[in-house]
Amino acid sequence: MKPKILVTAVVTASALLLSSCGGDAESGSSDSADSTFKVLVVASQTGPLAALGKPFLIGLQVAADELNKAGGILGQQVELKVLDSQSDPTKAVSLLQQELAGGDQPDLVWDGTISAETLALLPVLSQRKILSIGATGNEAINDPEKYPYTFHSSAHQATDGMPANVAAMQELGCKSVGLLAPNDASGEPVRDNYPAGFESAGLPLTVEEYATGDIDMTAPLARLESAGVDCVVAFAAGPAAPYVIKSRAKSGWDAPLMLNEAITTDVYNLVSPEELEGVSIHTYAINAYREPAARTPAYTSLQAGLKAKGNMEAVLLNYAWPHDLLQLVAMGVRQAGSTDPDQVKQALENLEQPAEQDRPYVAYTTMAWSATDHFIDAGENDYAVVKSVTPLEDGTWK
Repeated sequence: MKPKILVTAVVTASALLLSSCGGDAESGSSDSADSTFKVLVVASQTGPLAALGKPFLIGLQVAADELNKAGGILGQQVELKVLDSQSDPTKAVSLLQQELAGGDQPDLVWDGTISAETLALLPVLSQRKILSIGATGNEAINDPEKYPYTFHSSAHQATDGMPANVAAMQELGCKSVGLLAPNDASGEPVRDNYPAGFESAGLPLTVEEYATGDIDMTAPLARLESAGVDCVVAFAAGPAAPYVIKSRAKSGWDAPLMLNEAITTDVYNLVSPEELEGVSIHTYAINAYREPAARTPAYTSLQAGLKAKGNMEAVLLNYAWPHDLLQLVAMGVRQAGSTDPDQVKQALENLEQPAEQDRPYVAYTTMAWSATDHFIDAGENDYAVVKSVTPLEDGTWK
């Protein structure tokens, strides 16, 4: 039977139930034969960062559709329930506690849209031994002793993202670099790790910050110009990227600008061609166009599922991360032969990887965790540079 999507209102106005299942969901424990595998999605669906949260939900929906079509997870159909956190850590925790107070504990939680949300949610999730997945990248999240049940798709900024950014800046011929980063928890990894890494490569780095929600960044850019830097790398997730580009053009400063892998938006259609002069993008390889002959079955299936959901408004990675994480959890459950969180945790830390062509994920060449590391080790081939910004096509730059 073809899986169907059930949309049901939840008691709170900020929650929405979206179920991907082969029939009506039955209540009961996750061990019962007719139960569902419950995934609680805490992610912004409205507010300033909905552009990040919405792709996360869609990616999870595509993975749920794929899993349900194949028989579910250990025979259990996957059900998604969404709580709109609006990227507010306090709201996120409140919504989670309300949900848990109902006594129906989820099998898995998507733990927020931004790092501040994740860090607020993890103490509750860890105390209740609830598995969680997410794409937020503050290194404090990656503490398996403190938060043993959370597994993220984020790469390590210090050992993966930062060296790749240094290499891209060197290729541009930069002699000194300015870093523009948000002043919140999401920007902390680059603010903390980039200075030493850039300077050890002979590139002095000057750091300036902007506040989440800023739309005019001419002031921090002016300070970087005054500091004498000749290139700028910007951490600009969600709606920040076009504002950085427009602010640079407004200031009249023509220093080369590279948006790092935090970029998620189709900036080509949000700024003018003139404003894009001198702008490049350092991104994950999944966001670069892939010829059909180089696509794995998982990649083809993800793209088909996304097209069935409607227009893609963000980079492919924002849909691939949640898709891949749910597929990996399903792999872990199958290898554990159980939905017990401790057994699944152990399986996820020791995943048996299928052949590359048969892997159910697409964001990285290899996605694996260990008992001491719940982030991903991205390799050199997992990054790419877009030297001339084009419109996104199926979530990728050509």
